[in-house]
Amino acid sequence: MAASSAPPAPRETYSAIVDPGTYNASVTAIGYDTASTTGLVVANGGNATFSACLNGVAPEITVAGNGTIDIVDGDTTPSVADGTDFGIANITGGTVVHTFTIQNIGAVNLTVGLPTTSGPNAGDFNVTMAPSSPVAPGGSTTFQVTFDPSASGPRTATLTFSNNDPDENPFDFSIAGTGTNGSATCPQVVLPNDNSTSGTRVPRRRGTASNGRFT
Repeated sequence: MAASSAPPAPRETYSAIVDPGTYNASVTAIGYDTASTTGLVVANGGNATFSACLNGVAPEITVAGNGTIDIVDGDTTPSVADGTDFGIANITGGTVVHTFTIQNIGAVNLTVGLPTTSGPNAGDFNVTMAPSSPVAPGGSTTFQVTFDPSASGPRTATLTFSNNDPDENPFDFSIAGTGTNGSATCPQVVLPNDNSTSGTRVPRRRGTASNGRFT
C-alpha cells in the first residue's frame, strides 16, 4: 500500500481501502524522505489509516519559457511555444530578449548557478539578467537571454546552468534563432522607350477601321 503526493504539512494522515490483513505501508513524495510503518493490522471493514511525517531532503527544479510552458532538461528541439526559439533578428542592431523562469517545487532551498551558452553560435546568445540564488521551496526566479545575431541564417547554441537538484544537474536545453540582413533583392523590369506599360513591347498595327473591325 503506497501513496505518492507531496504533503502540504509536515504530518498527514493517509488511508486506503484494502482487504483485512496485516500490511506494511509507506508514503513517498518528490523532495522528501520516505515514511513507513510495519505490522499495520486491518480488521473487518478494510479501512487502513496511518499518519506519516515526511522530512524535506532535496530541491526539485522546473524551468519554463514564454510564461508557463515547461522546458524539459536536455531538450534539443528549440520551439517558439516555450521561447527557446528566438525567431528572427536583424544582424545590424536587431535583438530579441526572452525571459525564463526557474521554480523550486521541492522541500529545501534550490541553488542556481549563472547560465552560460556553448555551441556553434554561443556568442549570439547572451545572458543579460542573471537568476537569484538560492530559491526557497515554492519560490521562483527569472533570467533573461538576449539574441543578437552576428550573421544571417540559422544560429544555434546550448544554454546550461548548475543547480543542486539531485537528478537535473546541470540543467541544459538548446536555443536557436535566425539572423537576417533586413534587405531583399527584387527583379528589375526595363521598360522600352515606346510609351508601353510593360516589359514586353507590343508591335504597332497599321490599317483602317471599318464596321468596328480593324483591318
